[in-house]
Formats: sequence, structure tokens, C-alpha cells
Amino acid sequence: MTAPCVSVVLPTYNRAPTLPRAIHSVLAQGFRELELIVVDDGSSDDSEAVVRAIADPRVVYLRRDKCSGAAAARNVGLAAARGELIAFQDSDDEWLPGKLEQQVERLDALPAEFALTQGAVQFEGLSAQYLFSDLPAGEERTAILACNNTTFMQAWLARKAALLAVGGFDERLHQWEDWELLIRICQRYRVDFDPRVMAVIHDTPGSLIKQHHRRVQSLSTIVDKHRALMDAHPRAMALNLYGIARFKLIASEDRDARTHLLRSLRLDPTQLRAWALLLASLLGRPAVRKVVDWREARRQRAMGKT
Repeated sequence: MTAPCVSVVLPTYNRAPTLPRAIHSVLAQGFRELELIVVDDGSSDDSEAVVRAIADPRVVYLRRDKCSGAAAARNVGLAAARGELIAFQDSDDEWLPGKLEQQVERLDALPAEFALTQGAVQFEGLSAQYLFSDLPAGEERTAILACNNTTFMQAWLARKAALLAVGGFDERLHQWEDWELLIRICQRYRVDFDPRVMAVIHDTPGSLIKQHHRRVQSLSTIVDKHRALMDAHPRAMALNLYGIARFKLIASEDRDARTHLLRSLRLDPTQLRAWALLLASLLGRPAVRKVVDWREARRQRAMGKT
């Protein structure tokens, strides 16, 4: 059997109701030379039946005995992929028509030093886009250190050889494994950012993006793993220490949060939001809640949500 040009890796866990939309948005692409590898991370719902009911020979179903997380599931799909190019889809999201054709054409036109191209995504019902297109050209290896939460794999198209060369996904991470992988990619390769919207992110209950309790562990692991890089760029380290502190305050770990805020401010004392959060932590939980809610309201306004 001839190998496809693109392998699409789709991890899923108990997403039977949303799987058809995600799968059909891949199979409906005008670019047909693909395989879709659905990696079931130990689902207990009807996910397997949903996938097997789709009569398309391009769909490959792989099942894991127990849930080990999206990073591990993506590594399984990456290992099984036959294509030289890799795209990713999530089980509750949707590709836009033309996504794959546009990105294959774009990546083919780039020199081999470019490991991937990434487009923009649109959140369902919101007017604003996450664009990861303002990263300074030629400075990816340093700029990426301060860019967590601005990369979405649904809008990636990557060279398989580059993903394997940097070691794939860190399976310790339950959030931001895409950002951490991109940090490693940027140390060895160039990356391309395309302002065109490639995918729609749907607001699904229980999605990983909403599991705030996992953020402290994941962000701390990433900072520790790349400490040498971040120590060389104090503003990036300061931003990530602030992020850890904010999540710790949300989890009522006030003392640890203040420690991280002080470390952050020593590196970059110009952070007004860090000073505001530190003051709130000294005034008590109601003040912390007000600052956190204010920051969230600003974020929602910036995204176009009213």
C-alpha cells in the first residue's frame, strides 16, 4: 500500500458525541492523500463504535488499554504514522475546509530548515482569533519561551522527521505539551506562522484547556526542564513564574504563590499585574478573587466574548 503524504493524529478519550464532527472535518479535506490515526486512550464510552462505523479506508483505529494522557496518545500515533508530514486534530474540534491543502502547499515551499507551519485558530462563537503570527522573525528560539497558551496543534502541519528528532511529546505533561515541544523544535529548526484561520476550537465541558488544576504541575515541569534557557532570558522566566503563581493562588496555595511572585518581580520589577496579584494575596482571598476575575474578564473581552 502506498504511504500517504500526511498522517493526521487524533487522540481521544470519552468523546463519542464530538468525534464524528472532528473526524469528518479531516476526511472532507480537498487534499486526499492522508491517513487519519485515531488513538483511543482507554475510552469507556462508544468511541470505538463511532470510529469503526465510519466507512473510510483512510481511518486507522488504535486503542490503548488505559488512559495515559494526550501526549502519550499522540506519541503512539506519531510512531504509527506512515506519512512524511504530520497534522494533529483534537476530538472535540473542527478543521476548516482547505486547511490541509493550504498547509501542504505552504510547507512544501519552505526550506527544509522549517520544521512546521502553524495557522490561526478561531474559538467557537468568538470574533477574535489566536494568531501566533507576531513572533519576531528569526528569534523563535528565545521568543517561544514566553509564549505559552498561544500554540494550537489543530493548526499545525509538521515534518515527521523533525518531531522525531526532538523526541516527540513529553508524556509527563497534561497541558501545554504542544508549547513544550515547540520550545525544543525552535532550538533546532525554524518555524513558520501563518495568519490564516485553519481550525475552530469548540467549547466542550471537561476539555483539557479547562482543567486548571493541572496547570501548576505542567508549567512547573516545563520551567524546570528548560531552566537553563529561561535563566538566560529573565523576562521569559519572570512571565512563567508569574503564571505559576497565578495558578497557585487560584488553588489557594497562597504562600507558594507569593514566593513565585517575588521571584518573578526580582527578575522583572515592571510587571504591574504581578504587583497587583502580590498585593491581593496579602489582603486575603476576596481580593485575590477580584484580581483573578478581573484578569479573566479582560482576557474574554480581548477574545471578543461578551
